[in-house]
Amino acid sequence: MDQNSGAPISYGPYRRSGGALRPSEVVGFAPFSWGLSGPSPIENSRPQIPQEVPNRQQPSSTLESEPQELSDIPVSSSPPSALVQAYLAAGLETIKLSTPSPGGQRPRKRNKHSSAFYSLPGSYEKDFKVRRGIGAGSFGEVAIVQVISAEDGGIAHGFRLRPGMSLVAKKISTNPLKERTIYSTEWHILDILRGHRNILHAICTQQPRVTNPYGHIFMEYCDLGDLAGLVTKYRDAFRDRLRSHGLWRVMLPKEVRWLELPPNGIAYEIMTSVARGLAWMQYGVWDWPLDSAIDPDWTPIMHNDIKIDNVLLVSRQQGDECPYPIFKIGDFGAATKLGSVAFIGNSATASPERVKGCLRIPSVPEDDVFSLGAMMYSIANDVYPYEFDNSPRAHIIVRGPDETFETIPCPNSCSRADIKHFKGPYWTTKELPQTSGVCQELPHATVITKTEVKYPPPYARWWHNLVDDCIEFERQDRPHIIEVLERLYLGRRGRREDNIGNPLILWDPFWLSEEARNNLKSREHEIDAMWKEAMA
Repeated sequence: MDQNSGAPISYGPYRRSGGALRPSEVVGFAPFSWGLSGPSPIENSRPQIPQEVPNRQQPSSTLESEPQELSDIPVSSSPPSALVQAYLAAGLETIKLSTPSPGGQRPRKRNKHSSAFYSLPGSYEKDFKVRRGIGAGSFGEVAIVQVISAEDGGIAHGFRLRPGMSLVAKKISTNPLKERTIYSTEWHILDILRGHRNILHAICTQQPRVTNPYGHIFMEYCDLGDLAGLVTKYRDAFRDRLRSHGLWRVMLPKEVRWLELPPNGIAYEIMTSVARGLAWMQYGVWDWPLDSAIDPDWTPIMHNDIKIDNVLLVSRQQGDECPYPIFKIGDFGAATKLGSVAFIGNSATASPERVKGCLRIPSVPEDDVFSLGAMMYSIANDVYPYEFDNSPRAHIIVRGPDETFETIPCPNSCSRADIKHFKGPYWTTKELPQTSGVCQELPHATVITKTEVKYPPPYARWWHNLVDDCIEFERQDRPHIIEVLERLYLGRRGRREDNIGNPLILWDPFWLSEEARNNLKSREHEIDAMWKEAMA
């Protein structure tokens, strides 16, 4: 029901009530990012997309030194069609079913941060310089690079980049063919999704060379880090204050541990931003509710790896009145089109049916809705919504031509008779005949239990209800992503709930006016009174 008029609200992309969702002036502690009383904020502040450069597609003999724009890249017509292909092609990290700490640090196979950690393609060395490495895995490396020259005829000038700009460069191995598939698929999906405010913007790519089997993707640099870092800042600040009072976390009642959580307003803004990005990915909805038309010809794309590590923070343009950063969905290495089988990027936020189904079911929009809810649940409660066993594991026997799987007896070639075996699809690629009949060990959960939270944090009840609906165990019980946006809009409209919760502001809203920054920081003195009340 509309809380103002009492009129019923019909959820869903084709049943939205036009009269109930008219733009209105937002009242409260700070404007949120919809800006419903004026022109589309996305249209006005859409990221600069470099103009198309002349088609540089050349024969393979001369391709090795030329960068290419998105539309010039020859890519596969669809993402990996088989689980094993996607699972092996990703090669990012061993997947474990143990539930990680939501605010913990990300595991990395290597921890190098020198400029020698990542090497630029030869044609980029004139205009770019590697500043530092970010991370690495079996797929390749990621680093921050800086534009040092933008002279006529150079690569930076062709993409309208300015000296001093920072970019993120991702190097992906394309040898063997299965890893090339993940590179071309990720690049193709970035091409489709480019330009949306809540999607990481890709700028250009460098095709793999004959002598160097790595593809390079250059993306915008998110200057405020990622959501995992922001959540960790709040938990670290909470623990530092505990230590300064000679206390440990276990000494405080659970009812007051919300002091280590991000403010209410930023939690709502995170969910809103990610939901808007997913609406664009799944249905081609550019700017709900100002531009909410669903493209009937749109091919839905699933991210398959929504988690706090893959939500990135970017500062706003100077003069923007919204105090929160722009939140963007990043890392599309696991993304697939509708119906394609995809590996699980993070088991802790994956939907139960995908985990329990031995990773063998096609991805659908409801999977990303669950991951969104699981991510927000972990931010609010410091635990993930479901726990599952990590035994027994399963072996996939890659020898079937279809996309289904079934239990089969342990083959003579495998000595692990205690592990369940499943029939899986084989690759039709002639270059990889050795995969046929090979056991591939994968996680397989048989027991999934709901996490019990006795003391929920002081986020609004309507928000908790929405998150709980997103993490429903049964897929058909979860809300549509458009319904998620509608409920977020109705919950935030005309309320002052953004001005509740933790008063600490642990990001730098430098784009605000001095008066607005002072108002934003004015509540921080309240933290001492809150601590006194908590310890009384």
